[in-house]
Amino acid sequence: MSRARVHMNHLTELTLFNDAATPVGSDISSQTRSLTLEMSADVRDRTTLGNSWARKGRGIKSGTIQIEFFVDFDVAGINSLFSDFWDNQEYVNFVVEDGNGEGYSGTFVMASWAPFNGAVDADNIASLTFELDGPVTAL
Repeated sequence: MSRARVHMNHLTELTLFNDAATPVGSDISSQTRSLTLEMSADVRDRTTLGNSWARKGRGIKSGTIQIEFFVDFDVAGINSLFSDFWDNQEYVNFVVEDGNGEGYSGTFVMASWAPFNGAVDADNIASLTFELDGPVTAL
């Protein structure tokens, strides 16, 4: 499996949209601790009669987006936004940018939600990984 991994250390904007591409909520980068976008492709055997070495090629691509963020309970905050996605959206579109005009857009499947993750004297931080649906586009 071949992989490409992007870890956004200098994230300046992470905007989420509902599946109708209508903006929902606001830029959540101020509450995002880290973001990792990983794309991969299965490696397929392409060896034919007469080859003296195994031949390989790229198969179907897939990927994940992992978002680690501070969960707050503000009415307009992360908890409300993701709870709404969990209750009402199957797909969530995203745009992530790094401030230099570099970034990516795509769609993930809203298949998990962790509204609380905490311990004594610790911040409420959620780390969620979502499967991508379709291609990721470089901006």
